[in-house]
Amino acid sequence: MISTGHLSTEAFGRGSEATFAFSESASANENGSLVKPITSAKYGFRYLTPTDNPSRPQPPSATPVLIIGGGPIGLLAGLLLAKRGISSVILERHAQRLGQPKAHAINPRSLEILRQAGLDTAYLRKLGASAEDADAVRFVLSMKGLEVGWLPYERQDKAVTELTPEPLFNIAQPVLENYLWKAALETGLVSIWKEWQWQSCTQLEDKTILSTVLDRHTNLETAIISEYLLGCDGAHARSRDIFQIPFETLDGLPPAPIHYVSVNFNADLSKEKTGMLWFIMTKTAGKRNFIAYDRSNNWVFVTTFNPLETSRDVFTEEYCRFLIDQSIGIKVDYKVIGITLWNTTPRIAKHYRSRIIHNAFLAGDAAHCFPSTGGLGINTGIGDVHNLVWKIHATENGWSNGDILDTYEAERIPIAVANSRQSRANEAKIHALGRAVFGTSDKTVEERMRDPTSRNEIEKAVRDNQDHFDSLDLQIGFVYNQRRPEGKSVRDFTPQCVPGGRLPHAWIKSQGRIISTLDLVDGHDFILFASRGFFEGSIVSCGKVNIRVVQIGKGIVDNEGKWSKLMGLDGSPAAVL
Repeated sequence: MISTGHLSTEAFGRGSEATFAFSESASANENGSLVKPITSAKYGFRYLTPTDNPSRPQPPSATPVLIIGGGPIGLLAGLLLAKRGISSVILERHAQRLGQPKAHAINPRSLEILRQAGLDTAYLRKLGASAEDADAVRFVLSMKGLEVGWLPYERQDKAVTELTPEPLFNIAQPVLENYLWKAALETGLVSIWKEWQWQSCTQLEDKTILSTVLDRHTNLETAIISEYLLGCDGAHARSRDIFQIPFETLDGLPPAPIHYVSVNFNADLSKEKTGMLWFIMTKTAGKRNFIAYDRSNNWVFVTTFNPLETSRDVFTEEYCRFLIDQSIGIKVDYKVIGITLWNTTPRIAKHYRSRIIHNAFLAGDAAHCFPSTGGLGINTGIGDVHNLVWKIHATENGWSNGDILDTYEAERIPIAVANSRQSRANEAKIHALGRAVFGTSDKTVEERMRDPTSRNEIEKAVRDNQDHFDSLDLQIGFVYNQRRPEGKSVRDFTPQCVPGGRLPHAWIKSQGRIISTLDLVDGHDFILFASRGFFEGSIVSCGKVNIRVVQIGKGIVDNEGKWSKLMGLDGSPAAVL
């Protein structure tokens, strides 16, 4: 992000490691479990923890950062912390990864963040769907039946690389999670503990946090001290309740849960048309669509239902197969991997930082919950932890006295609101398309498509869904502390150099290599982009803050000069931080 203003350099004043003195005596708690007292030499208090089970390893009793939840957001938080030299412990309550719902679309801003973290985005692309396979969104009566319209699926072509080095691509969330899990462990600063459930926490006098955690394998509790606590435990987060943070509906509207059934199945549908998403138009049933994780073997079928009209018990494998066969249009061979019933409603946490636990924060679905239309949930969460982690790093390195952490929610909540509103608008436009397809007369859809008037109505409704599948400005055009202009299309992205905005991307030459301007910002130091006559040095210091200088014509070469002009670095001496 482009920055402006004053940085406080007051030292934080305390370390991030806890030291402990262990008592040799032991006693029984009220349940009869053997416990041993632990005295913290640093913090001067005493608490109880179950005696170690020699056959069951336990997580560390102290860590700088404790992360609740081992999904993609928790894993990325640990990885980003590790890249800044901060160790963490991740607690994941489940032994195995849960089934659907799972994301598939990783947008340009998220990929730029992964790229900055040093992850191999080129390798990740090989694990996901190709741009050729995931090129379209199709609106059909069935996969084999009439197509009433289609739209390009996001911008995955070469032209968009003039705006971002990382065009959107599609990868099954479980595959992404496996990659992040491995990358986090390889840092040596992240430890991940399955079947360990975070229970509650208490803030100590020195503002460190004492968490109680449950070993779900043995049903025994222990304790972990941390400087920071990150709640990344999903839409039904225990952390949000314990932090006493209200989860509020969008714009104060009454709750309106949407109920879904997701069926993950293996089928080879590669002989059908290409496309990432297939929306099955139905007149009376709930919304149906297919997601092509891999057209040759991995699909997800999603349908909605009203629990007041349809019992959850109806969705047996036999009935789900009936719906899938009907939506494909023919019977094909496939294996059902899993069936998941779930619901969501647009909600956003009133705060992202707890008012009762000083350094406890929410991120990802624990902080915001959107409809699935738009694929904005996981991408918003990636932006959350990217924003939060560098501010923890800044605080721990004495760049700030900790006040900078308050800007996390001030910057990220408006992003969640904008993304949630867009998800809701996307959903409304899909429903409007369904009404246009079927109309109010007794005419069949085929007859309506042959009629010029109703066909134009359908084609317009298809075009009205463009924002759903092309929202580049929403993804990389947001500006912190600036309201999104009313009526601006989420497709209408124009790079700009403004405080709080994303650094504009351009391909430049540095040390003989063609790289993105974004590659010059590593997330560790501040970067001062300077015009030719501004500064002749290489590094300047502002208190404890290192500022690396990159000068036009020396550190980088901008042959076309477009980026230098956009940044205001093509004329008189100037610089951008």
